[in-house]
Amino acid sequence: MVASGLLRGCSSVGRALRSQRRGRRFESVHLHEVHVINAIQPRVSAPRLASWYLSYGMSATCDAESIRDSAVRRVARLAARQHGVLSRAHALKCGVSPRTIDRRLATGVWEPLYPGAYRLAGSPRTWRQSLLAACLAWGEGAVVSHCAAAALWGFPGFLARIVELSVPRGRQRAHRGTVHRPVSLAAVDVTTIDAIPVTTVARTLIDIAACVPPEVVEEALDDVLRRELVTIPPAVATPRDRRARPPR
Repeated sequence: MVASGLLRGCSSVGRALRSQRRGRRFESVHLHEVHVINAIQPRVSAPRLASWYLSYGMSATCDAESIRDSAVRRVARLAARQHGVLSRAHALKCGVSPRTIDRRLATGVWEPLYPGAYRLAGSPRTWRQSLLAACLAWGEGAVVSHCAAAALWGFPGFLARIVELSVPRGRQRAHRGTVHRPVSLAAVDVTTIDAIPVTTVARTLIDIAACVPPEVVEEALDDVLRRELVTIPPAVATPRDRRARPPR
């Protein structure tokens, strides 16, 4: 019953494939990956999606074996929550074998963005996807920070186009983007936005103070106060109102 429902769900892609390459045999692409692409970018038509797959020598074959493949299902669901990207560690944890990973990379179903970080082919390329892919490539503890974090939080004057991270000290990898290695980055200074690990508003304000003019920091502070992303304790905001404690 479930299998027949899924087969009906992919009929439009299947018809487009059959109309373009009738009788030709291709590498199977799991249905779940097709659904993820449609979920991320729903305006892609079935004929266009089918044409893309065929251009890479693949098909969206709706066979029962693919539907029962729980490992690929888990990876597809994970990628849908992560801007269409995943890490090799994620895939292995979901139960995908190293051989399957290599085959999907070789056939273009997954595209390598960094060593060990992949993009589900067909998902839209976005700045947020680039940020998360960089974090996955640098590994656990890597977070978006400084000017990239300011842009992610929507601070005025910061553009959503750079990749800038803070990573644990001592970690050396030849990846593109600006990288900082702070002496410490406590868990309280890290949060997530749209599945992307990022420094908190307060920590981001501290970080950008070292790399942008003071007036830019002041404007950012005014903005986050107005949006109530942070608050200033009354004792700090109005020191003149504090009452002196009697000496002991």
